[in-house]
Amino acid sequence: MINHLPDSAFQRNPHVPMTKDEIRLLTLTKAQLKPHQQILDIGAGTGSLSIEAALQLNDRGHLYAVEQNPIAMTTLHENITKFSLENKITAILGMAPEAIPPYTFDRIFIGGSKNNLAKILDQGRQQLAPYGKIIINVLTPQTLGEVMQYLKTRAITDYTICTAQITHYKKVGHYDLPLPLNPVHIISLF
Repeated sequence: MINHLPDSAFQRNPHVPMTKDEIRLLTLTKAQLKPHQQILDIGAGTGSLSIEAALQLNDRGHLYAVEQNPIAMTTLHENITKFSLENKITAILGMAPEAIPPYTFDRIFIGGSKNNLAKILDQGRQQLAPYGKIIINVLTPQTLGEVMQYLKTRAITDYTICTAQITHYKKVGHYDLPLPLNPVHIISLF
């Protein structure tokens, strides 16, 4: 069961990206988390995905959130404290793949790679537990192309891709004005 939180539940900083409401739901659905799992979130940003994933964990499960931006790390810590998840989430300030802790992970989320995607995926695949999954959320066509090239050069065939285009509506007078969000490609590697 996914403990779903609205975007408004999180501490925000206008300079820090956040995985939005519906994308978190789709990503967590694709992840099929179990309460005892070890999870890695690379490019954690505000920590919205990390928080919702950690809320599904029991005492044996743990999440490691890697973030290279000190401003984002401050917001991430604020959210970890707000939801009392200090015992479930370890926040790591640093650049992946160097900052990835030397553990085996059941699930790996990648939300940001700072031009290190291939190296992150190579290391993540080495540290992935049997039957583990890597879920990558991609915004730009350049990063999507990079992922597709990676899959091709590594001869990876066990993956799925879905593209989510979410539109919210805002009441303007007597009308409902569509406010589309950026499309997000959710790629799952098995």
